[in-house]
Amino acid sequence: MQYTKEILNILKDTRSWSEEEILNKLKISKKTFYDHLLFIVLEEIKKLDFDTKTYKYKYLYKIFKYFEVLEDKYIINECTKKLKKVDIYLNEKIKRAIKQGNENISFDNVISKLIDIVGVTLLKLEFDPKDKEQNVNQNNRNYMFLCELIYNVKNYDYVYEVFKTSKHLMYTTNNEGKLLIEELIEHYIKCVMEGNNHYDIIYFEKIIKIFLNSKKFIMEKECTLKLINKLLNHIDNLKRTKLKKREIERIKFFLEEIIKDLKNINAIKDYNELSYKYGIIDGFSDEALLEAKTGLIIDNNKYIDYRDKFTITIDSPGTKVYDDACFFEQLKNGTFLLGVFVSDVDAYLKPHMLLDKEAYQKAENIYLINHHISMLPYELIDRISLHQSKDRLAIGYFFTFDPQMNLIDFQVKRSLINIKYNLDYNDVSNLLTTSSNIELFNTLKAMIKATEHLKEKQIYDEKYQTFKEIKRSVINPCQPEFKNGEASIFSTFSILMNNYVASFFSKHPEIPFPYHVNLSKYDDYIIRDLKTKLYNNESLDSILSCLNEIYVPSFYSTDNLGHNGLNLKSYSNASNPLRQYISLVTERLVKYHIIDCIDYPIIDINNMNAICEYINNKRSINEEYRQEFIKCFHKRKYH
Repeated sequence: MQYTKEILNILKDTRSWSEEEILNKLKISKKTFYDHLLFIVLEEIKKLDFDTKTYKYKYLYKIFKYFEVLEDKYIINECTKKLKKVDIYLNEKIKRAIKQGNENISFDNVISKLIDIVGVTLLKLEFDPKDKEQNVNQNNRNYMFLCELIYNVKNYDYVYEVFKTSKHLMYTTNNEGKLLIEELIEHYIKCVMEGNNHYDIIYFEKIIKIFLNSKKFIMEKECTLKLINKLLNHIDNLKRTKLKKREIERIKFFLEEIIKDLKNINAIKDYNELSYKYGIIDGFSDEALLEAKTGLIIDNNKYIDYRDKFTITIDSPGTKVYDDACFFEQLKNGTFLLGVFVSDVDAYLKPHMLLDKEAYQKAENIYLINHHISMLPYELIDRISLHQSKDRLAIGYFFTFDPQMNLIDFQVKRSLINIKYNLDYNDVSNLLTTSSNIELFNTLKAMIKATEHLKEKQIYDEKYQTFKEIKRSVINPCQPEFKNGEASIFSTFSILMNNYVASFFSKHPEIPFPYHVNLSKYDDYIIRDLKTKLYNNESLDSILSCLNEIYVPSFYSTDNLGHNGLNLKSYSNASNPLRQYISLVTERLVKYHIIDCIDYPIIDINNMNAICEYINNKRSINEEYRQEFIKCFHKRKYH
């Protein structure tokens, strides 16, 4: 059809176009526009399969938004007829796949999602309010449609799809101004008390949880308390009934389930207010997410192939994002080669991109209780995190040592790698005692021995790292403790790498660089005092006071003031570009100046100072937010 290509381009635009804008741009009639939309739907669904993920056809979902606001009855009838054919086609496709034993059928595929969207759209197109008066406003129409969908159609997937795509409908009210959720809870109470339809009880509980578990739905505290009291009154009234004990326990169970969720919704409101107070944004714009999914064209010819190296990661238990990895081997001439690899985030995320701007605004990952706010979206992280058995682009830092472990060469290269194992500290501990994997066992042993040699040469002051871990364990007693040999392999190699990167830039003061600065000061008296307090199991405040004298938080500066804590003249943060924006900035500088040998600055001194100042302030704000979040969490948990 004549305008198919133009309309497809508009649909794939990150911006949403109104119907009027499209009609004016293409100079076409409304009927022609909807004929083309139907043609696009019918053509595109022929290409779909069960491997297609839902996000790849976001433009297709936009089409149904136009159908939902249609008012022309003739066009509505035409669209309804053709969409019914689409619905039949998609359902038949599912049935055929099931008969053929297709193993790729899952909830997260475009065909399943389209079936729900088409079903909801057909309901909206065919829905005709019983009240034919012209003064039926949009809220009343929405209310009547939702009642029809929830109480009569009773298709949970359709209801979920409606509220997922049109979150504002959660605030729909009846003629008396009562929220839909209030009516739902009243209906749920009735179902539970009658107890003759278990399906209805489970169904309405799931519908209520769509509201109460949504981050976008906030209820006034007065309304929440009113509903909680209503539920509690029903529970209390059970004492005065002649119901059997088992029946009373059943009713209490279902009513208390909703009470728990209603209490949590206030906590969610507190958390949202907390995020607003500190300017914390959990999530990304649609445009930034599209950038994360689309990807860039990368010239792999610039990368040297190191996939044959026995490269591993070692992180804390539960880690799912891997920034760095390493290998260690003895060469034929008796020298040793250490390779430290850091994910090449810059290859996928360029300074001009909107996603880069949003990552900069976040500055870093924020780790909370059972949750974290990520600096980068999962869609990008999953493609560049150093996962086992996956080919990945990385920046490789290569250290060559003589047989006595004296450093004789340092180089940085773009690298193509493949991780052999993602290990955690527990894995390392077990492998060192019970491993049947000889190559892995020997590699870990060699790494630990190399770490011990480097410590003997006092490449940095170990006490700072010890204080850092003590402070973390005091603040968070649940944090697991690990043997030094397991935990210090990567920390030692990482410190070595960050030291040498910063040392390079310290020799080129004309290039602005974000040094990782620490001004901690301590002496033997303070160390003895801390050990005494720990030994005597003194109060937390007393131990923290002593630790705060020793452990001063680090910051970033274009002035190379050294890292007193580690007793190093220069230090950087190049290890965590998936989690910390300053590492991404450092990675770009490393590629530009060390690898590509370009001698003029890519970031001038004023901009670099501004970056350092912003990151320092944002880290401070993020830490205050984290502490207040934890207080809020415990307050909700225990009160």
